[in-house]
Amino acid sequence: SGAMVIAFARRTRVAQPFTTDRALLRSAVESIEPSDQSGSLDQALQLIEPYAVGPNGDRNSKQLLVFILSDGRFSDDRTLALSGAELRFVRIGTPPTDPRPDNLAFTSFAARRDFDQPQRVEVVGRLANFGDQAVRSNVSLKVDGRTQRITTVEVAPYNASDNVPGQTLLSYQLELEGGALVQIAHNHTDALPADDSAALVVTPPRRWRILLVSPGNVFLDRALRGAEGVGQVVTLSPPQFELRDPRSFARGGGEGGFDLIVFDRHSPASLPPVGALYFGAAPPIDSLRLLPPREAEPPVQEFWSWRRDHPLLRHVVLDGVVFEKAGRLALPDGAEILATGAAGPVMAALSLDGRTHVVAALDLIRSNWPLELTFPVFIDNAVRHLDPGEGGQTGLAFEPGQTAVIPIQDARTDLFYTGPASLHAVVESGRATIGPFTRAGVYVASPPVRQPWDRVAVNLLDARESDLRTAEALEVRVDPGRSASVVSELRRDIWPWFVWGALAVLMLEWVVYTRRMHL
Repeated sequence: SGAMVIAFARRTRVAQPFTTDRALLRSAVESIEPSDQSGSLDQALQLIEPYAVGPNGDRNSKQLLVFILSDGRFSDDRTLALSGAELRFVRIGTPPTDPRPDNLAFTSFAARRDFDQPQRVEVVGRLANFGDQAVRSNVSLKVDGRTQRITTVEVAPYNASDNVPGQTLLSYQLELEGGALVQIAHNHTDALPADDSAALVVTPPRRWRILLVSPGNVFLDRALRGAEGVGQVVTLSPPQFELRDPRSFARGGGEGGFDLIVFDRHSPASLPPVGALYFGAAPPIDSLRLLPPREAEPPVQEFWSWRRDHPLLRHVVLDGVVFEKAGRLALPDGAEILATGAAGPVMAALSLDGRTHVVAALDLIRSNWPLELTFPVFIDNAVRHLDPGEGGQTGLAFEPGQTAVIPIQDARTDLFYTGPASLHAVVESGRATIGPFTRAGVYVASPPVRQPWDRVAVNLLDARESDLRTAEALEVRVDPGRSASVVSELRRDIWPWFVWGALAVLMLEWVVYTRRMHL
């Protein structure tokens, strides 16, 4: 017997392993600090399940009792599941039956340079009202700390019939020859300050150079050329690539080098000097292999699951994507599984020496994915994610819970960022990893680094977090020992009402009994 304490937000950690020491448990609970991160319950349930189910899949003799203390609003898109445990949802926050808390929030903020006139930058934001009353507020726009524009807006209240907040779009045109910090904020006092402002580090105009190593793939070539920030796509055949010195492909190498290499059905003989994307191929990394399909596997497969919360797969829907004879990936420790099929992992990401390699087992030529609308979205995400620099983005910003990889050109060993929290990173191989960020806001580097990494913006921009009412119930699929799973709604404990009801029945019986004795 005993208890353990698990803290979860975007990531999950064990605050206190199983113990019967109440002082340790109390100390673990008190050590948990609030953050601006979104919540993911799925990781916490996966961590708990081994304690509920034995090593052979059998239930433990004593059922595990799990209390979930939360507002019940999570970023998980797939169905939550936990076997072999009794779950109780302890609601923290405003009940869904109460009036909506007053909260005016920025739910999006982005910037884009004009392709033909790069000095022209369009900044667009969305302001949402999650309260029951219309809100009138001033919105200010600042560039490098100087106020450029103040506008008065009125945002309609939350629309309960359509279950959507009242919203107002904000759009600004700026002239920015170089980089700048652009901030937007409203002056309405509400229940959650973390979403009252947002910021972007606007990068100087820049065009990506991408190398495509392929025997020929017009779909992939077009998707790469259409990605935001891409200026040039150079194509080499696999034999041409292998004849070149790998060092010439690095930034600053022969003819300027490349920012990203995409391998289509060709596994390179040596690890490329920049981040890379592989389709039907794999990099030469120990324990990473592209395994052929088994005979028993169906020849045509589809994606079973994918990481919708990962930056590479944001706004990417893989329903309906089919692929032929893709095989599966054997992955080393530290690899991040991004998508799985019937045979196992189909897509994964691995960081090595400050460079990220994204491997997809499927062959695009044997898939309908290039014909889907989400394929260019994935390519655009990959272009941004695989760059250890600014990724060709006009506006750089991160979410609470994310980390930032900062390219450092000098020989320093330490880097600090100060803002809503103080962060420290050790520089290795010319890269510094900062985070995960716990608080939204602007962080400033010390000592200074080159632009645009001298400042880092972290924004909440999450409608689920800005809606401050708690969930009415949690739906978690459980396995009570039958072949069919059931949906369990976890609500606030109602056992005190049963106790009072039982006491009332006992009192009534006692009154009836005493009256009979007197008669």
